[in-house]
Amino acid sequence: EISLIYKEAEGEASFRYMKQDAALVGEERAAYAEKYSGTYNADSYENEALGMKWRLPKGWHFYDDDELTAYNEKSAEDLLLEDLPIYIFAAVNDDYETMIDVRLYPCDGAAYETAGEEFAKSLFDSYASVCRTNYSDVTAETENITIGGRTVRKGIFMFTADDQEFVRKQYYLVFPCAAAVITLSGTENSE
Repeated sequence: EISLIYKEAEGEASFRYMKQDAALVGEERAAYAEKYSGTYNADSYENEALGMKWRLPKGWHFYDDDELTAYNEKSAEDLLLEDLPIYIFAAVNDDYETMIDVRLYPCDGAAYETAGEEFAKSLFDSYASVCRTNYSDVTAETENITIGGRTVRKGIFMFTADDQEFVRKQYYLVFPCAAAVITLSGTENSE
């Protein structure tokens, strides 16, 4: 198997994970990947389709193509071809204790256009179940909040893993052909 790594030189990070060839994944999937890929500019990431802009705090780094492939446990091409959820963005602080990621879920716009709340609830319930299965001292709460004039469901999960307390906050956004979960993870309960 040959893996293409889009790096100018060895050791230089590349951020082309979601840039897919239509000949390999089909025009519809390539357009979907392009629409939701976002762009990197020095210390910021912007995703117009999601309405998100993230400025990299000092001591953090973006996941590059190689790290996203490892994080997803598959290539973007494979995930797109199988219509599976895909982490399209991640950033972490240098000690790997605090991170942010965005996971994209393909969905039929007609089916989810009026069902955003139900879809968000199903994602919340699914992750709450994962937490209760894998961690101890789990609390899971949800609320509707407003971000940028848009009402979204927010999930707050607190749990203990390896004798360390963690807080994970998820924001569920539903769009015509995709849903996104923005997750902030860390050891402190802060915004």
